[in-house]
Amino acid sequence: APDRCYRVMSLDVQLQLKRNVEEMQSVLKDVGSWLGDITAKDRRLRGMEQAPEPASVEDNNSEDEEEAREIAEAKAELARLNALPLTTSVAPDTANAPEASAASDGAGGAVRANKGPLPHDLTYGRKYSAWENFDAEGAVKQIEAREADEEALRAKLAKLENQRAQARMRRQQERNTQAAEALRLKGNAAFGKSLYEEAIEAYTDALELTPTVAALYANRGLALLKLRMAAEAEEDCSAALQIERSNAKALMRRAQARMHLSKYTLALEDLEVALELEPRDAAARRMLQECRQLKANSTPRPPLPKRPVEVVQVEYDPDHDDDLFVISVVPPASALPPDTALVGAPSSSGPVLSANGLASSVDSPAIDVVGAQSTGDSHHSTKAATGLVAAMTPEVSKPRAFLSLTSGADAFGAPNNAADVERAWRSLRKLPREWSTYILRLEPETLRQIFRHSLPADLLTAFLGAIDGAFFPDAVAKAFSTLQALSAAGRFAILTMCFDKADEAAIKSIFGKLEAARANGLLEASEAELHKLHKQYAG
Repeated sequence: APDRCYRVMSLDVQLQLKRNVEEMQSVLKDVGSWLGDITAKDRRLRGMEQAPEPASVEDNNSEDEEEAREIAEAKAELARLNALPLTTSVAPDTANAPEASAASDGAGGAVRANKGPLPHDLTYGRKYSAWENFDAEGAVKQIEAREADEEALRAKLAKLENQRAQARMRRQQERNTQAAEALRLKGNAAFGKSLYEEAIEAYTDALELTPTVAALYANRGLALLKLRMAAEAEEDCSAALQIERSNAKALMRRAQARMHLSKYTLALEDLEVALELEPRDAAARRMLQECRQLKANSTPRPPLPKRPVEVVQVEYDPDHDDDLFVISVVPPASALPPDTALVGAPSSSGPVLSANGLASSVDSPAIDVVGAQSTGDSHHSTKAATGLVAAMTPEVSKPRAFLSLTSGADAFGAPNNAADVERAWRSLRKLPREWSTYILRLEPETLRQIFRHSLPADLLTAFLGAIDGAFFPDAVAKAFSTLQALSAAGRFAILTMCFDKADEAAIKSIFGKLEAARANGLLEASEAELHKLHKQYAG
């Protein structure tokens, strides 16, 4: 009875161990499947692979079909690995236990054919001999190998699906590019027929397919310019330049739009960059000159410097009748009615005479001529004026030329910036001698500093005229150093492209005089230096 009890207990323990092993294998399988699902979801969330698509949406393209076949094979292999059970050296079942027990028992036990050993033939050692031979490390290695295979298949599947998605994207982009090119040609044809609205519509449809093509934005900008939509054209050209910064057509069209919007400074910047990209573009040169002219016409002239003037009434002094100032501001006696008097002070712009409706100038009043009965102290004024008029030479009956009181070069000090030089030029440009005197006082290093960023084209022309007319033969070295300083101005090469015939004639004359001065020993510059400077100005 005790032996029978032990045998029953040993069978129960063996069965329980077998169930534990099977349960462990099931748990490991579930964990592996769960890890596979989580990994696939994580990769989809990270964008590393796309969710599987149903087979009904496969393309008819042969390349796409081949990719779909490879993806299907990888998925089938992954499913097979997930369904594959673990095969390990587990303790044999009770059906095979009798043969092992009989082989190990030298004396042999009572064995019944096809029915296994009797219960009392299973000893304690025999029951655990198979379990002791269970290869736990082999089972772990098998699990790890299967997980590695599954991971490799998942990586292969993700790679295939990404390649398939990229191929589809490339094919779609090719189709979009072809359709956009057809729309661009359609827009060009409409533009050639002056159908600007249709051209804009075609370019817009093309941009919806290929939004990163600079030429489409530039073409639509030109069509918008034709419809006088300058602001929209500027936006399109700016978009084209964001995509392709060296697009000379977009620069010129944006400059044209900015000229329509009176943004002359920005338009000049665009045209200068366009000329740097396309130096031989005649249209850009013409547009640059036009823009400079428009800017010059739109820029208000700086006001003349104001000086305080004190007006003092003095007694008549015959000794001053021969003074040039008195002669210039007092009209001849024949021009005054007999009942008028001179009251007031002289002005820099000449007298204004008003007596019984008579007026000889429209500038600011310098001398008012009023009737003798107009004021209470007219007797004293009439007496003073009569004496002054009587002292004048009666034979002079022609209108006298007034002396100019316009400020000369001495009215302007050393410039601090380019605006100071331009202000002096605007005040002295009708006085070439005074302008030349002003330039002679400027140091070349000062010019180099204040024009290092930019030099206005009209100001460069004024410098060339003054140098040609006033620097020779006494200031030859100063002329050469001044030309060197001006050639260092910002974007000087672009300025030389826009020289007119008068500028070219002045340059030819200046360098001819410099060559003669160098030949006579009046200029210390070498022939190479003079040739290099001449080349900079002659282009």
